[in-house]
Amino acid sequence: MAAPTTAHKVLSWGVDGNPRPLGRATGDPRRPGLVGGLPDMLVSVAAAGHSLAVDGAGALWSWGRNDSAGGGGGGSAPLAASGQLGAPRVGPAAVPAKMAGTGAGGLRFVAVAAGRYHSIGLTSDGAVHTWGLNDHFQLGRQAHNESGAQCDGGAGCACADVAAGRVAGLPSVKAIAAGRYNSLAVDERGRVWTWGLDSCGLAEDGRRIGQPPRLVGGGLGGEVVALAAGYRHWLALTACGRGPLGLCIQVALTARLPGFGRGEPWGPAVALAGGEHTLVVATLGGQVVAWGIGAPEPALLEGAPEGMRAVTVSGAHQHFLAIYEGGAARSEPGSSASSTMQGGADELVSLKKVPAEVRAAAPDVFAGLAPLQPGLRSPCFHNTSGHLRCLPYFSIIGVSKCGTTDLHHKLLALPSVVRTANKGPHFWDEVHSLQSYLENFDGVAAAAAADPCAIASDASSNTFSYAIIGLRGVANTSVPLPVVHRAAQPRTRLILLLREPAERMHSAFWYYGCMHGLYQRHGLSAAGFHAFAQEEVAIMRSCLQESSLVACATREWGAAQQLIKGVYVLPMVAWLAAYPREQLLILTLEELRQDAEGVLAHAAAFLDLAPTKAQLAAAARVRANRGHNMRSGVPRCGGARDPMWEQTAALLRGFYAPFNAQLADLLGDLRYTWRAA
Repeated sequence: MAAPTTAHKVLSWGVDGNPRPLGRATGDPRRPGLVGGLPDMLVSVAAAGHSLAVDGAGALWSWGRNDSAGGGGGGSAPLAASGQLGAPRVGPAAVPAKMAGTGAGGLRFVAVAAGRYHSIGLTSDGAVHTWGLNDHFQLGRQAHNESGAQCDGGAGCACADVAAGRVAGLPSVKAIAAGRYNSLAVDERGRVWTWGLDSCGLAEDGRRIGQPPRLVGGGLGGEVVALAAGYRHWLALTACGRGPLGLCIQVALTARLPGFGRGEPWGPAVALAGGEHTLVVATLGGQVVAWGIGAPEPALLEGAPEGMRAVTVSGAHQHFLAIYEGGAARSEPGSSASSTMQGGADELVSLKKVPAEVRAAAPDVFAGLAPLQPGLRSPCFHNTSGHLRCLPYFSIIGVSKCGTTDLHHKLLALPSVVRTANKGPHFWDEVHSLQSYLENFDGVAAAAAADPCAIASDASSNTFSYAIIGLRGVANTSVPLPVVHRAAQPRTRLILLLREPAERMHSAFWYYGCMHGLYQRHGLSAAGFHAFAQEEVAIMRSCLQESSLVACATREWGAAQQLIKGVYVLPMVAWLAAYPREQLLILTLEELRQDAEGVLAHAAAFLDLAPTKAQLAAAARVRANRGHNMRSGVPRCGGARDPMWEQTAALLRGFYAPFNAQLADLLGDLRYTWRAA
């Protein structure tokens, strides 16, 4: 057994005959001992008959057996060097050795999985690489026979590869798993791909074995967030802990395993592990449930540490390991050839993937986060004290005075969306501690115990705009806000509300004037707004005569902030450079006012929510901020606002027109010219 610690070191224990798979030459093999010869910063560990580890530089380290004796080869003679260590050596490796061509200047791995005689690695670009024995096509590609000729693999074929080779035909992958003769990957959309000897998931063409990766047909009822592989079977867990799926033992396929999920006997599942003929699940309630050949019904694992909750389980060669709150571990006899999902994109912060300069831009953030708790829709994790902390599942990142508060309250009316202590904590554009930010989402952490689908949002309306200024209250930072944001929350979903810029600026003038007493020297009137607009336009036009738009927006933010906030194309470029377009939903206030129910349906689909028509209609009727935008003692704030003069509108729309055109071109949508306005 090999397991990582919070200090990013590896402990091993178990059978240590010949070969010596523990990677240490001293100490009682029955008790955990430190594996020597490894770097301090380890980010992924996997074990079967051999063990693999990835360090913070992306280099792969391996030790243990390197042959295929004991069942490999499908009838052919076993290979003395089947290559699962990534080296041509004959005989086992008693201590860890670095795999050639990995780390700086080579393949940079972020996760690994160990099968019985083969290995899988996931690189930082979402590609899957395999090496080792290919007797059942588990490499997903051609390998080489002992004479060096290319071969496809298959039973009776001595086909293997020492060098890592990329598996073709896969989209960008976020997690991997390996069984005895099979391999699996989960893509960024949460879909499962399988190759090798797989008795469980039927491919779309009905085959159970094949060289190229095959997308599992029929879907699994939701985004896969955890995966375990065994002898020839696997088990998947979808978002919200809605039950393990795809179970098959002795080639028996079960579409959904009963008993797991909200309102079911065992409750939601949060972690999985697989063995040769057995499976283990950790539940949201902290129980460990096991079953398999000889014990066909799930049963509670007895002897758990009293008063402690299991937070995850893992499988290794003939072992299962349960980790409890506070770091207590318990191992149980299991069966051979098992692997739990090793993930990249869903492991909340991964020092393995975050460049040093990005970590340096927000060191407290990256030091305070940890790998995600599987089975929950929200991105939650256990901190060093064992408490569950959560980040927002989605963020309404702006823009202020474009309807963000109204949309926020409408979405709160949908099922599973939880109210937070502060709608807009402004963590990314002001100076706040990570602790206070996480405490804002304690409500969703508590709600997740009963509803694994519970989610919450950060509706800080200045997050989008501040991308052109700096990060967390500090201007002119070397690393842009969106880059740090995505490094900390790679799977978050972003909602952006825009509005015709002149109307947005008019609304901001009255809101900040009445709520915060600003702009009093202009006077809160149509004439005052005209003077305010003239002043900010003059400041920007003067600057633009000698400097770039980016330089002027940064330099004049304090003097012309409300005008600059309407130049949406500037921060849009920065956000789209950091996030894939599919993670950003762009809406307009005009659309929200015209068809609130339709906009909510669009947003719900984007968030993977499934409200009924009645729930959407009720949410659309929610109104926010009515009667709450007045400040006592401020003249002109007790009644209706003065409409904007036509000459003011013409001035502002003339200024914004070229930038709106750039935005429309960037997004490929003429709606963002607002020409009808």
